[in-house]
Amino acid sequence: MRDRRRNLVLGGAGFSPSQVGASHWLLNSTESGDVTQWNSQFDSAHGTANAARAPTGLTGAGLDFDTNDCVNLPIQASTFNTTYLGYYFWCKPDAVATSQTLISISIGTGGASARVMVLMFSSAALICDVFVSGTAGRRATVTSQAAAGVSRLWGFEYNNDKVGEGNKLTLTRDGAVLSPSFSDVGVGGTLGSLVSATGDILIGNFNDGVTSNPLNGVIGRSLIAFNAPMSGATTGLLTTTARTQLLNFLPLT
Repeated sequence: MRDRRRNLVLGGAGFSPSQVGASHWLLNSTESGDVTQWNSQFDSAHGTANAARAPTGLTGAGLDFDTNDCVNLPIQASTFNTTYLGYYFWCKPDAVATSQTLISISIGTGGASARVMVLMFSSAALICDVFVSGTAGRRATVTSQAAAGVSRLWGFEYNNDKVGEGNKLTLTRDGAVLSPSFSDVGVGGTLGSLVSATGDILIGNFNDGVTSNPLNGVIGRSLIAFNAPMSGATTGLLTTTARTQLLNFLPLT
């Protein structure tokens, strides 16, 4: 059977995420009202939202997260891997004065069975916590990254084949590799394979329930996941060319 992904080409001069090795691709087409399903283009693992916490679809098909909205994405082979893991998405925060969750694979209500990673804004800083065991892990911080009302493409790439935490974890903004500083979470530890987990990945919130550092802003219209490195990648999982292609693909305005 022909791979369905080859036929899914939108924008970006005929570009499809499958061309850069994407393992999962959520694409929203709802432009008004609640988005209770963020459709997967590769399989049936859609992002879903409780009607009480569903983001709102916008013209251009971004998802507007407001107050306590949350989208759940099932943990499976195409969305999660303990050796190689990556996510790319556009986000435009309404404000940058608080902590706001972008992606959480952790033990928040309705989330994962274990603490794995959390990507978030803390005021204007981009922060990524990667856990080693329990509450212990390492935090990567890049200051002065987010700006209220400004759309940017954010990237998280984890490649455990690399040596050293600064090489295992790659954070990007608008396709450019950032240079984070590292500090301990809890008692710290040494980064290795990501902690195994089941359950759901939470987008835009740490909890699918009681408010916990939710995002107030717009994500989308795509969220693209990776579970293997590209051929030719020297940093993280993707090549420089691939990051540029993602930057030019369905940008959020």
